[in-house]
Amino acid sequence: MRSVDIRATFLDFFVSRGLRRVPSSPLIPADPTLLLANAGMNQFKPCFLGEATPESRRATSVQKCVRTVDLENIGRTTRHGTFFEMLGNFSFGDYFKAEVIAGS
Repeated sequence: MRSVDIRATFLDFFVSRGLRRVPSSPLIPADPTLLLANAGMNQFKPCFLGEATPESRRATSVQKCVRTVDLENIGRTTRHGTFFEMLGNFSFGDYFKAEVIAGS
């Protein structure tokens, strides 16, 4: 499977279960506590903290991220890179994993 197909299959699965597809946020987030996007949930942090109301109670995304946890290993091995995409599904008090996977 090509990476574009993996992304599409993932997003289509969750959209078919009522989640709203949201685009990746910028690699340099509008969050002063983060230098770079390092997780899929970064753009939803204000929603999880109760500082903002989400546009939808359910969301799915493919977030572009930069790996920063082990920068000293990047380039030394084939397992360590600087960029990855985090595929995620998020609920803002609406469901838990068992419900969304089952499709309810």
